[in-house]
Amino acid sequence: SRARVCANTHSRDFPLFRIEPAKGLAVEVGGMHLKSKRGKKEVADAWRRAEAEGVAAVLRRQRELEPKVPVLIMGDFNDSREAKTLEPLFSWLDDPTKKLIPERDRFTFVHRGDPEQIDFMLTKGIEAKRAFIWHRPDNPSDHRPVIVEFPMGKTLERVVLPAGTVEAAPKRPVLDARNLQELRRHFLKEVTIEGRRASTSTRNSVAR
Repeated sequence: SRARVCANTHSRDFPLFRIEPAKGLAVEVGGMHLKSKRGKKEVADAWRRAEAEGVAAVLRRQRELEPKVPVLIMGDFNDSREAKTLEPLFSWLDDPTKKLIPERDRFTFVHRGDPEQIDFMLTKGIEAKRAFIWHRPDNPSDHRPVIVEFPMGKTLERVVLPAGTVEAAPKRPVLDARNLQELRRHFLKEVTIEGRRASTSTRNSVAR
């Protein structure tokens, strides 16, 4: 698998991983943790909405570049699927938990006695076959895990390396953090960045 940080959406980076579980099979997987509801509501909501818009922009760009490669995003969204703050994501991504999990079981967090689902896995380009939320008393987290299964359509082969073998890392271009033109040219690509840049704004992303 390969990973790259695609955008800094206000508070936390949005890492996007390219997973290749079998030959000829690739999936883009993103992990996210959006702004909490702490603090002033209007500030927190605007912050979370901006983060959702940033993630949506990255995913749309990725779909334009590789429309046949499915994308999955998952994590703590800190809001409900009906919230206006998450509209940039739920308006076009698929929500397998809503489709496959009974409404009575669709909650991942209990706030002041009220159960709500704020943890999700959203998809595009791949159909889930099974989904459930793990409701067990021995869960070590205050959030219930969301589990979604997908048909791969391929037999996954396990590669066993001899003990002590270190797999060579892929070669990546080395970019100067101050070279904005090269940073833009390598958008959504795996690179090594040297040097510092306080803040850079582009039309597609924000790097910090």
